[in-house]
Amino acid sequence: MGNAELVDAGCFITQMNELLLIDPLYINCTMTNYCNSYISGKENLLPREKLNGIYFKNAKPGLWSSFAIRENSQACLKKTAMQETETDAENRNNNNSYNNVRNEMVLSFICFNNTEYMHEYLTVEKVDKLKWEKLERNEGHPGGGQTGRFNSTVNTDSKNEKMGNLHNNKNELLPLENYFTNVLTVESGQVGLFCMESIKHSADLLFQKHGMNNISSREQLDNLFNQNMNDLYPWFDKICNLTMSSSVAVIDFMDMPIGSVCLSSSDCVVNYLCEVVRDEVTDEVWAIRVNFLEPLK
Repeated sequence: MGNAELVDAGCFITQMNELLLIDPLYINCTMTNYCNSYISGKENLLPREKLNGIYFKNAKPGLWSSFAIRENSQACLKKTAMQETETDAENRNNNNSYNNVRNEMVLSFICFNNTEYMHEYLTVEKVDKLKWEKLERNEGHPGGGQTGRFNSTVNTDSKNEKMGNLHNNKNELLPLENYFTNVLTVESGQVGLFCMESIKHSADLLFQKHGMNNISSREQLDNLFNQNMNDLYPWFDKICNLTMSSSVAVIDFMDMPIGSVCLSSSDCVVNYLCEVVRDEVTDEVWAIRVNFLEPLK
């Protein structure tokens, strides 16, 4: 019989109000194609499709705590003939002929802002009682506003002027809420909640390292992706080691994306929606949950 427990990973700090929930495997794509200041204003280099991940533009800044809800269970499996000793063979009806197998499964990944909830008093029951709201998919064409498209009655010059003003704004390189699907795809077996400002900072450092400030073609963008992959591999390898040993961990490596990463319970590619809790006054998101027992059909 399983026993659910909270695994505390610790805290990370976000100074801004942007967070990104995504498979760490997709961070390179995020950096290269969505957080790249050198493609701002270059229509031919802008993303052509949305990326599977969940972008929060109004998350509450400050200290965020990270947890996994993990179920521990034990099972008795009968030993094979190869595993049996002579004593076991003589007592096949006794407990000696069985192996006790311990199994751990991560049920959900939870992060919340400490100004709203003191994590020292958190329990699985209290988590379930929060007012969770499931986020819907983000439909529509990338970069096209709330509906995914520009108004067809607006003339071409006006459209270009709007796009130019939008993409030349350094504070928002792309309208990121329109470039993520709000569907979380887990391919690497891990889920990460990252501070968006740290992703943008890491991206700028990598682009400066490779001298890509004059990028002008898709081929250059693809080359940058491959170069970044080599640079990010040690970071990704460290994340894998952390989650394999403790299920959930806070990551804060120098000049790399900051946040928390959790092991999922799936061994194949799975899609999820996430749940949030909002501030009733400001509408800021202060709690985020991914339930690994409820994949998208």
